[in-house]
Amino acid sequence: IFEFVETPSSYCIVSEYLEGGTLFSHLSKDTEERQIARYAHDLLVALAYLHQQNIFHLDLRPDCLVFDSEGRLKLVANGIPIDITRGGTKLYMAPEMFQHNYDAKADVWSAGAIVYKMIAGIVPFDAQNDEELIEMVHQESVSFPGKAWTKVSKDAQNLLKKMLERDPVKILSAVQAAKHPWIVRNMSEESTSPLLIESLMNLKHFKVTQKVDKAIFYYITYQILSPKEQNSLTELFNSLDMDRNGKLSRAELEQGLARLDLSPEEFDQIMVVCDADHSGSIDFTEFLMASQDWQYLLEQGVFAQAFSNCVSPHTDELILEDLKKSIQGIPSREWNRFIKKVDADGNGNISVTELKDHLLAAYRGINQ
Repeated sequence: IFEFVETPSSYCIVSEYLEGGTLFSHLSKDTEERQIARYAHDLLVALAYLHQQNIFHLDLRPDCLVFDSEGRLKLVANGIPIDITRGGTKLYMAPEMFQHNYDAKADVWSAGAIVYKMIAGIVPFDAQNDEELIEMVHQESVSFPGKAWTKVSKDAQNLLKKMLERDPVKILSAVQAAKHPWIVRNMSEESTSPLLIESLMNLKHFKVTQKVDKAIFYYITYQILSPKEQNSLTELFNSLDMDRNGKLSRAELEQGLARLDLSPEEFDQIMVVCDADHSGSIDFTEFLMASQDWQYLLEQGVFAQAFSNCVSPHTDELILEDLKKSIQGIPSREWNRFIKKVDADGNGNISVTELKDHLLAAYRGINQ
């Protein structure tokens, strides 16, 4: 979500514009198994992250998988409540959903049905009518008939069997599925690009600890990063996320940061600062924010692009009410403290220059 706007008659959510088309519009009979495994990985990692937040998708089907302009696959929810009378949805519904007794494993089953169709071009259980379909998913095991499966690896078939189990207890979790040998083998290229070293060094230098400061850094990050830059950092994050749970644990971060020869104290500082929600791990949003070259972005004025809608047309002063609306969730008392601290000339307002100076000091850990 990029923006949230409240009007007298409605609530408006501005979300990411995805113009790259749906998953199946990118597939053909020539799509390699390796590429399908990578699409499966992206889907499973997204589900793993949702499930860790106790969020279930429960309406997963191919048109919920959409590409952005840079070719990165995204999982979306179309906001339409589950309706089991819609045939297109039922073809991807787990058996237990027909009985209205389901949990996160239902999403994994649906993901398995999507991966099956990516490989074979057909759904795992097809029928002439609804009654026959319900009977099939409850009584039959997934099979791999026909010519399409003769060239598919045994690992791929093994994973699908474990995702399309009739018994939910036996179905792999999204995290377990993302760690399956078929996925790992096809995602095994380790990033050695300069971006890796640069991003990890930026983590080391990020010293922001205050709530309002972090909220502003979050806001700037999502306003100025291009889709291409976000995709590159997503791939880097995934290369460090060895257990595929959508978060970087201390051990995973240690492995990535081992290349930088950090002291234990420096490593502890990174964990304390980057783990904004004190969960014991670093999620993608936290990583994305802390991995930026803030020294450059602030000193060169690039950050100011994020506040173009909040700056007075006649001065470089920020319209504080617009700033508060752009960055939600900060209590008035904390905003007042922040404004008083940043307002260097004491005129009751904040200029872009004053904000830059404050954010540079916060980035360096000064006057926190």
